[in-house]
Amino acid sequence: SILQGIGITKIIMISGIISNILNILLDWLLIFGIGPFPEMGIEGAALATTISNYVAIPIALLYILRSKRIPFKMKFGNIIRFKAKIYKEVLIFGLPSGGEYLLWNIGCFVLLIYMNHLSADAPGIYNLVLSIEFLPIMIYTGFANAGLTLVGQKTGEENHKAALRIGAKCLKYAFIVCGIVAIFFVLIPEPILSCFTNDKEFVLKSVPYLRFLALILIPKSINNVIGPGIRALGDTNWMLYTQIFGTIFTCAFAYVLVFYTELGILSIFITFLADEAIRGIINALRFFKGREVFGLKEFVKRDN
Repeated sequence: SILQGIGITKIIMISGIISNILNILLDWLLIFGIGPFPEMGIEGAALATTISNYVAIPIALLYILRSKRIPFKMKFGNIIRFKAKIYKEVLIFGLPSGGEYLLWNIGCFVLLIYMNHLSADAPGIYNLVLSIEFLPIMIYTGFANAGLTLVGQKTGEENHKAALRIGAKCLKYAFIVCGIVAIFFVLIPEPILSCFTNDKEFVLKSVPYLRFLALILIPKSINNVIGPGIRALGDTNWMLYTQIFGTIFTCAFAYVLVFYTELGILSIFITFLADEAIRGIINALRFFKGREVFGLKEFVKRDN
């Protein structure tokens, strides 16, 4: 986050590449027991992930402490030294974001409870399809992080119009990625699902939901890209407020569809589409039309 905030992202990518290559190699060695390594199965996968993460940590940390490109001097002692004022400021800005993520997970947990009432396959289909959804998310997350950094910089310069242009450009790139991925989800869902499971019957059951997921990608990308942009404008509470609404809406709307209709698992994906679409519209209005719709005085002051 420190590196992203000052606009240095290459070392993050390098660290991630090293960590993932090591993870894949250790997975192969520890899951299957290659050569002198014991066959550990799922425990081997867990150990491989842990080791690869610990290898990646020093790379970014040493860069922050040693690189001359960092515009301020950081010392290891300052990381562990306690200053109440600084921690108070961090909590004020950080707790809304943490609360937003917590509420999103609570909503997903409630939906999982609902799905256990539908069928034994429902949670598995849900997890499989949403795992595949993370593929395009990981691609355009870079645009979201870029938007967070650049919009924050332009906001600091009090250049609100440039901040909005950057946000719009990041969103456009996310739309392009999601559009391409959606085409693949609609046209070749079976080959995509087959990459993750050999159960042909399970794949066939999951096909309609992967195709439906194509509809969810665009509104979800709005929230994933515009959300960091809103925080970069200096409003750290807004996304928490919309997530409070989103969690309440998701739990209530899904309950009605699951228990009072015959839609089955589709009711969960309809709920996701409705939630992402509603919050996407609200968040986009907040970012692009905040002055006119919400009467934000700070933007009027900056433009003047």
